[in-house]
Amino acid sequence: MVNHGVAEDVVQGFREAAAGFFGMPAEEKLPYRSDDLSKHFRVSSSTPYDRNGDRYWLDYLKINCHPVTDEHVREWPDKPGSFRSSLAEYSTAVHELAQTLLRLIAEGLGLDGGFFAGDLSGGSTQMNVNYYPPCPDPSLTLG
Repeated sequence: MVNHGVAEDVVQGFREAAAGFFGMPAEEKLPYRSDDLSKHFRVSSSTPYDRNGDRYWLDYLKINCHPVTDEHVREWPDKPGSFRSSLAEYSTAVHELAQTLLRLIAEGLGLDGGFFAGDLSGGSTQMNVNYYPPCPDPSLTLG
């Protein structure tokens, strides 16, 4: 999507913060490792779905990012230093874009612009951020 209205510095700011997080030593990321779905921020590596012992070669973040609440932000990492603020700014901007798109879709369907508002588009938003580190033996991976 182009000309979406989310400022390039907001997009780039979060990309850099996410890259900074993935670039940290494993021991600094380890406290965030979890399969607990109730956590507002968690990191994991690879996937539980294998075929013939092959694995997806990826690290990923699962982030409850909107609405931006103190509860969410407290679980987001404080390293790199820009992570929390750039995620909050990015999340807010993308949420506003999503609401605009839903309004336009509703109007395009001949519905009231607020048709998708409230329960249909409320609640929290989860974002996944994937990182594909170099693999020393690509024959062991899927994709």
